[in-house]
Amino acid sequence: MNINRFTEKAQEALASAQGAAEQANHPQIDPEHLLAALIAQPGGVVPDVLRKLQVDPGGVGADVQQVLAKLPKAYGATHAV
Repeated sequence: MNINRFTEKAQEALASAQGAAEQANHPQIDPEHLLAALIAQPGGVVPDVLRKLQVDPGGVGADVQQVLAKLPKAYGATHAV
């Protein structure tokens, strides 16, 4: 996967998802991390799409955060050798 071929917004969302996973001590980036990043992205299209579907982005974001809180955590060194 060549991230340089992604749009700037997509690159920002991936970076945000990665940062959120690292901050929460999650051993991997899950789709929920990316969804949370896309919902919270300033100027992103996902909140608008959800609103057009008559879905509250804040409610979806809260639900995603609940799922993320239940994910397993990993502590200690995670550097690849």
